[in-house]
Amino acid sequence: MAWYFVHQRSPTVFIEDKEGEEQPDLESAVREAVVAAREIMSERVLDGKIPDQSQFEIADARGVIQAVVPFAETLSATGGPAVAQPRWMRVVC
Repeated sequence: MAWYFVHQRSPTVFIEDKEGEEQPDLESAVREAVVAAREIMSERVLDGKIPDQSQFEIADARGVIQAVVPFAETLSATGGPAVAQPRWMRVVC
């Protein structure tokens, strides 16, 4: 188990995750970020807003960004579930 911090960045705002969450591995942290990104985008659409270019930046306990999850890339044209190793996930380390 390791601690991961899921920061949210948009073109105009940065929201730092100061608490973090313990996850079995980076892949698990990414899966949770995908679900959260979809929920945030759903709320924006329901409020009549266009989803922006937000993304999650997943950092380890040292503060090093390990992966970036762009919100828009969590959607599938077919509506299928996210795959275990998303082809779009940018692993930074």
